[in-house]
Amino acid sequence: MRWSFVGVLVGVAFTCAWVAGGGWLLDRTVLRPELSGEQAVDVMADDAVRGQFAALVTAATAEGMYPGDPNAPVRVRSTVDLVLTIPAGAELAAPTLVEIHSRLIGASEGPVELRPELLAQLVRDERAGGLAPAAIVVPRIGALEATDRVLRLVVPVAAIAAVVLFALVALTRPERDVLIRAAGLGLLVLAMVVVLFRHVLPGYVPPVLEDSIWAQVPAVAARAQLIGTLMLAAGLAVVGLVLVLIAGRTGRRRRRTAPTSSYRYREQYRWS
Repeated sequence: MRWSFVGVLVGVAFTCAWVAGGGWLLDRTVLRPELSGEQAVDVMADDAVRGQFAALVTAATAEGMYPGDPNAPVRVRSTVDLVLTIPAGAELAAPTLVEIHSRLIGASEGPVELRPELLAQLVRDERAGGLAPAAIVVPRIGALEATDRVLRLVVPVAAIAAVVLFALVALTRPERDVLIRAAGLGLLVLAMVVVLFRHVLPGYVPPVLEDSIWAQVPAVAARAQLIGTLMLAAGLAVVGLVLVLIAGRTGRRRRRTAPTSSYRYREQYRWS
């Protein structure tokens, strides 16, 4: 009975920890507009996003700079596309990407404006600085907005619950090998949670929820962190595997040194 109780505590504690960790990772990726600005170079490397951005800039400037010239849109778009492919040019668009991301998750409202100063920098022509701002209409993804609200409540509650439950587990004073094994298995699952909530969900779900090209902005920004995500997950998995191996050795050593009758008694009540 004792080990069954401890097992329930450990299971619920780790579940709360995984929920808190997964929610925190979502809050640091798809629900954090600043990420799109930080990953502006990678976002603008996406052909669809860069093409849509260049098309909007071209529509807002070509006719104003070259009235009546039918070849102006082609020349302007070529220039803008070239500017956005270089890191310095992509960084110019970083604040706009942050605003687009913010509109998508419902953190702000209204159209995103491309100011004349930015238009002039993107088209490499000072005449664009005298034109009217260009507006980008960005849809709101209701599911992301709702998720943001829910996580603001769930993450801290789950984190507090996890700490309390782990403290209760420690008070039951189970065998060391059981605790080490549970911690190792918990870290192995946490490694999968990292990949799921830092890469898979933020990197592929937004375009499914909304068919607008702008839904690709937070998705591409999240996928750009793939190397960091894999390194974090691998680190957790390695530590978890080491703990599982240590638990196995500790358990075997304890069984060899314990009296036979004591071993049989604990085997009947051991939680696994």
